[in-house]
Amino acid sequence: MDPISQAGSADVATTLQIYSLNKVREVASETVLSLVEGAVATAEQVVPSVNPPHLGQNVDVKA
Repeated sequence: MDPISQAGSADVATTLQIYSLNKVREVASETVLSLVEGAVATAEQVVPSVNPPHLGQNVDVKA
């Protein structure tokens, strides 16, 4: 194999690796975004507590 075709195949391989890494990053970001959106939607649906407002305001730390 002559050096020109070896250099060309290395450039193609590098380009394909960069492309695949960018695609993986894109898919991962979409996945994380959907998970965050799901968490926000779930947090918005949480029913407020039915406890009286004075409960849970203070913590006793006596040992």
